[in-house]
Amino acid sequence: MSNLSCIIVDDDKLFQKVLQVYVDKTDFLEFMGCFDSGIDAANFLDKNKVDILFLDIEMPEMSGLQLIKTLNDPPQIILVSGKEEYALDAFEYNVTDYLLKPVEDYSRFLKAVNRARKNLVEKTTPYIFVKEDSKLVKVDLGNILYLEAYGDYVKIHLKDQYHLTLSSLKTWSYKLSSDDFLQVHRSYIVRLDKIEVLEGNMIRIGKNTIPVSRSLKEAILKRIRE
Repeated sequence: MSNLSCIIVDDDKLFQKVLQVYVDKTDFLEFMGCFDSGIDAANFLDKNKVDILFLDIEMPEMSGLQLIKTLNDPPQIILVSGKEEYALDAFEYNVTDYLLKPVEDYSRFLKAVNRARKNLVEKTTPYIFVKEDSKLVKVDLGNILYLEAYGDYVKIHLKDQYHLTLSSLKTWSYKLSSDDFLQVHRSYIVRLDKIEVLEGNMIRIGKNTIPVSRSLKEAILKRIRE
């Protein structure tokens, strides 16, 4: 894999410098810039694709977690914070790792970026393991028709069966490639190449009819026409 581009988003100038030194030490990382605010970073990410985002949580105007919510196709996210209590909330956003400031150990930084690199390689893997009850089940991504929010669970619909896993649709929106999957409703994510008919505010996949959010219909039409 070629070098991985990264940016640092943190309103602490001294810590920006600490992270930049670590980035410079790491041969496979390509530094793209530092940002003091989530808003500046959001504007940059709207026009530029990066592989890894080092992101502080507590920032004025827009927090790190708020920034994550704005990203349609998030990079690998390594959160950094001086407070341990954010860790559990952070992993609800399917982040790659969580570094506790001041991050004085380079080996801990390297472990996080190696995890991000591994995730980027595996993102091209054509399958995923799903936790169902007490077991892990291998699911081929190409066989998924759509995903449905089902209370505290997500139903992963295949042609002749489905898997039910304790999770949220938001978590799956981060896991799945935006090249192949698209959220069409607050309760549904579909695999684009499985769509057979789009009519009005409904999609048909096989025998299944799926509602389309009015606010998302233009985005769906654009993707189908690409």
